[in-house]
Amino acid sequence: MLADLTVRELWEKAGSDSPTPGGGSISALMGATGASLIIKFCNLTLGKEKFQGVEEEFRRVKGRVEEISSRLTRLSDHDTEAFDGVMRALKMPKTTDQEIQRRKEALQQAFREATEIPSQTAELCLLLLQLCQEVVEEGNPNAISDLGVGCLACWAGLEGAILNVKINLPSIKDSAFVGEMEAKIQSTSQKGEELKNRVLHSVSQKIE
Repeated sequence: MLADLTVRELWEKAGSDSPTPGGGSISALMGATGASLIIKFCNLTLGKEKFQGVEEEFRRVKGRVEEISSRLTRLSDHDTEAFDGVMRALKMPKTTDQEIQRRKEALQQAFREATEIPSQTAELCLLLLQLCQEVVEEGNPNAISDLGVGCLACWAGLEGAILNVKINLPSIKDSAFVGEMEAKIQSTSQKGEELKNRVLHSVSQKIE
């Protein structure tokens, strides 16, 4: 798993001339990194007498963020696998009509998967931004910058994942699928930007 690498190893793999891991995998890991800072914000709030009134809510949010982080970690590897599937389909033989048809079908399936996985990443990052919004007003103000950075990382993961959806859509021939996916990512991006702006506004107010 990519998450099992050291940070330096991950940087080296991401910066190599290999096609993978690429932007889709890194977007998922950025979301998971943002999640870790939301968890930190919760941990720095939990167990403190001043915040006893929100302890139950923060434990709920922390558990939900941990679950989403695990899913994003898995998606970082699935994204690499999906790209590898596209490359395998491209290398399929195309000598006979039958081979050409099989290759076309395999490519369409591979491109759909390479689109659906970053779409899932974007949706999970959106959920993380919603959870940021839920805790930003009531948590430990001394750790509010951590939550702000977590919010920004989740936003970057969301937008990065959407870029990976967009780059694959032109290769998909199913117009209904393409239309649905375009509507979905537009909605996800809009909602994500609104949440990001609200969270960062609250963060800035608390810092000032």
